[in-house]
Amino acid sequence: MITMLLAQKLFAEPLLPIAGTTIDLTPFVIMFTLLTAGSIVMRLRLVTSTGTLGLKAGRLQMGTRASAIIGWSFLWMATGWLIFSQVSDKQRPVWIIFYVIFLVLLTYSYLLPLLIKTDSRQRIRTTLQSVSFTAFVIGLHPCACMVRDFIRGLGHVNENNTQAFQYMSLVITVFAFGLAWGRVFCGWVCPIGYTQEIFTSIPRALGRLGSRIGLLPENGLSDAVRRNIRFGCAAAILIGVLALYLYRGPANHRFVQGFMVFWLMGLLMLTMLSVVDPKWEMRLRNIRYVAITLFCTIVIIGVYMYAAFCVLFTNTFDVVTLLLLGGLLVTTMILSQAWCRFLCPEGAVLSLLTRVSGWKINLDKSKCVSCNTCNTVCPVEAIDLGKVDEGSCLYCCNCVDNCPTDALEMANRPSRSLVELPVITPGLSG
Repeated sequence: MITMLLAQKLFAEPLLPIAGTTIDLTPFVIMFTLLTAGSIVMRLRLVTSTGTLGLKAGRLQMGTRASAIIGWSFLWMATGWLIFSQVSDKQRPVWIIFYVIFLVLLTYSYLLPLLIKTDSRQRIRTTLQSVSFTAFVIGLHPCACMVRDFIRGLGHVNENNTQAFQYMSLVITVFAFGLAWGRVFCGWVCPIGYTQEIFTSIPRALGRLGSRIGLLPENGLSDAVRRNIRFGCAAAILIGVLALYLYRGPANHRFVQGFMVFWLMGLLMLTMLSVVDPKWEMRLRNIRYVAITLFCTIVIIGVYMYAAFCVLFTNTFDVVTLLLLGGLLVTTMILSQAWCRFLCPEGAVLSLLTRVSGWKINLDKSKCVSCNTCNTVCPVEAIDLGKVDEGSCLYCCNCVDNCPTDALEMANRPSRSLVELPVITPGLSG
């Protein structure tokens, strides 16, 4: 707790201020460092079918395990500090009980399976995500909605360029890395995506536990039963969100806050359609571009929209922000990374930049045995038999690290000629 109090005091003032201003360069430096580290590790070939290359043995393996545990510990120290600093003394014992339960459940479902796996790249990725979450949620950046900041920054260009830089420095850095390397931010740095990954692991862990103790069949539930359960859960949450908003919604700014609640309900309806039929999920992915167009339009006309993670980044505790955060996290337990698939503004922009980036996941067809392990481990189901949907791929490298034949690799995008030229052999005439 003393460490967290010191951190709060330290981050209350700029660590790397621009001369003559109160603008802090620290968020930019941290974001650039995390993106650079992610870009480097993402491009390394750490795993092979023989299990002998890279960080798989000895002290380096122990180091990556230790770094993942340390990153996880700092993550939960920061989260605990944020929670307990906001609640009253009477509420604190109840919050402590819930906090401990969540910590144990998430550690069992997310961290322990990660440490058991053989590849070290995913442990490094978890560490980077934990550091990012801890740094930015503590308060190095007041909001996770960088697209909104970018639009606000454009309004200050040539009027107050220093203020414009403050708004735009992070998002320009993220988009520049996206253009060069792909969605490094989504797969390696984004604290929102990381939070969804953690909660997505809970149903899987509960399913494994249920099978072990005999509550569920050893082979798990059938696809039809799972589909019905997921649909029913999404429908129940949709009704619950609407009921809570109508019963306990805000008296003021009802349009602004209500818009984001209906945004969440839209996500739930998309989830319901997706779990009923996977083909619907494939068709609905492009709705991200409609969503970002609508999002930008609303911001441009001056409506300040609440985001699902305002609770974490701005400590804004009210009915709507808690409803948004809770609803989104439960939704991602029904359909993994649901926010990333359909409605994330930054993800929509990065999905366009990724199509022309210099790196992608390449498939060696001679090694592929059509086991479809890649699709099973992909958090957004962006790959099928080695064929990648570039607009949806998060560049997390889960498919690369879990491919049993090393048929996948993160590498340079193959060069493509715009026009296929004829082959001309000198000395031969037509």
